[in-house]
Order: sequence, then structure tokens, then C-alpha cells
Amino acid sequence: ANQKLAIGAAKAGEESSVLKKQVEEQKRQLEEQRRKIEEHRKGLDTRVKQVEEKEKSIAEYEMRLKKRKENLDQREAQLQKGGGQAGGGAEVMQKMEIELEVHRQELEKSQEEIKRSQEEMERLLQLVQMSQEEHNQKDKTISDLQQALKNAQAKLRSQQTANAQREQARKAEEEEANLAKDERNGQGWENGVDELEELLSVIQLKEERIEELEEALRESVRITADRERGLQQEEARRKQIMEKVGKLEQRLLSLQTAHALRCSTCRPLLTR
Repeated sequence: ANQKLAIGAAKAGEESSVLKKQVEEQKRQLEEQRRKIEEHRKGLDTRVKQVEEKEKSIAEYEMRLKKRKENLDQREAQLQKGGGQAGGGAEVMQKMEIELEVHRQELEKSQEEIKRSQEEMERLLQLVQMSQEEHNQKDKTISDLQQALKNAQAKLRSQQTANAQREQARKAEEEEANLAKDERNGQGWENGVDELEELLSVIQLKEERIEELEEALRESVRITADRERGLQQEEARRKQIMEKVGKLEQRLLSLQTAHALRCSTCRPLLTR
């Protein structure tokens, strides 16, 4: 069971690591997408400003064109009223018509540019919308991955907690088994303690006896040494006495010999 939990925890850890990497990658892509959206928006703002400027320019052209057309109509009406000046008026009218045509062409060109700008604006707007949709999708993907990561981490914590609880229960069972074993072996332990105490008492008695014997041995050695010193002293005195006795015997013998030599009655005895 512990092995299964360990395998499950390892898988949950791997899954959590993979999800973290996916979240980081999606965040990186999301940041890149935001950058592109910002660029598209800036381009769109630029195009909008350009179109607004073109529209303003066209409005001014239209206003000038309208005024020139009004002037042209007025000149034409005046020419129609004053028939005597038809030649000069016709030339002026022709110039004004040419100028008006030039303005009309410029107006058409500006309108074409506005049309192209509007098309570019629409394209940029579509890009922005597509980027925004992709951005939203990335946000959703990141949110889903983050939720999956939370679930994986919760699963990992749960498995780790289960592992810790099972390990704690295993240790508790081992402790209970050890306590039961100790209880079963308690009587033997008490007997062992008694035997140990008895053995210690015997050892103590033996140590005391050894100390007594050592003390007796020391006393015996001391007495023997004293006796040896006494014997040596007696031997020395005996030698001195023997020497004195020898000397006295020699002296006595010398005295006897001298006396015998002086005594006439003692000579036969001496000779004998």
C-alpha cells in the first residue's frame, strides 16, 4: 500500500510539473499575443487618424469644390445674361471647368485612399478581434491549466498526507508490538536483574577478599623483611662473637703454653 501511495505521489508530482510548464508556456504565448494586439491597436489608431485626416481633407475639398461650382454656375448665369461678352466668358468658363475637373479627380483620389484606408482599418480591426479572441482563449486555457494544477497539487498534498498518516500508523503499530514484546519479556528481565545483582554481590565479596589477602600478603612481606633484617643482625652478632671466642681461645692457648714452659711440673704434661 505504501508503494502504491508512493507511486501515486510520484505521478501526481510529475503531473504537477508538466502542468506548471504548460502554464508558463501559455503565459509566454499570452504575453506575445498581448504584444501583437497592442501593435495592431496602434496600427489601427494610426489608420483611424489617417482616415480622419483624409475625411477632413475631403470635406475641405468638397467644400471648395462646392464653392467653385457655385462660382462657375454664377459665371455661367452671368454669361448667359450678357451675350456680348460670350468669347471672354467662354474662356473663363473653360478654365474653371478644367480646374473643377482637377479638383474632382483629386477628390476621387482622396476618396479612393479613404476607401483603401477603411479596408485596411477593417483588416486591422479583424486582426484585433481575432487576436482578442485568441487572447481570450489563451486566458481560458491558462485558467483551465491553473485549475488543473491546483487539483494536481491538492491530490499530491492528499497523497503525501495519506503517506504520512500510514507511516505514523505503522510506527505506532511497531511501538505497540515492541511494548507487548517488552511486557512478555518483563519477567525474564526481572530475573536477569536479580541474577545481575547477585553476581555483583559475589564480585564485591571477591574483591573484598582479594583486598584482605593483599593486605595480609603485604603484612607477611613486611614481617618477613623484618625477620630477614633480624636474622642478618643476629648472624652479624654471631660472627662477631665467634671471632671474639676464636681470639680468646687463641689467647688462652698462648697463655697456657707460656705457663707450661715456665712450670717444671707441667712440662711432662705438656710433652705428653
